[in-house]
Parts: sequence; C-alpha cells; structure tokens
Amino acid sequence: MTHYRIYEFNSQNHIQKRHDLAAPDDVTALEQARVFSSKTTIEIWQSARLIARVGNGGEAVP
Repeated sequence: MTHYRIYEFNSQNHIQKRHDLAAPDDVTALEQARVFSSKTTIEIWQSARLIARVGNGGEAVP
C-alpha cells in the first residue's frame, strides 16, 4: 500500500484539514478521496507528487 495525504481547503483556499490514506494505486486513492470533496476542494498528494485537485462535487480542477 502507498501512503497518500488528502488536504481539504476552505473558501479562502487555505488548508483546513488533512487526512491520511493508504491505497494500492493513484486511481484507488482518487476514488476513496472523492468522499471528502462533496463540500470542499481537495488535493491528493503522494509524498511530494500532486495526484489531483478535485473541486466540490468530485470534478477534477486545474
């Protein structure tokens, strides 16, 4: 399993929470992390590598 960190952002785009997640790959980590994106924007990181930034509702954002 690989260790990932999920960061939740507030309306001012500042980190408000961090969650740790273990998943076998990036796709699974993204699927599991979407739970946190229902009300806020999140970023999924594996070490220093950004996997994705996901907006409210689960859509990837640039």
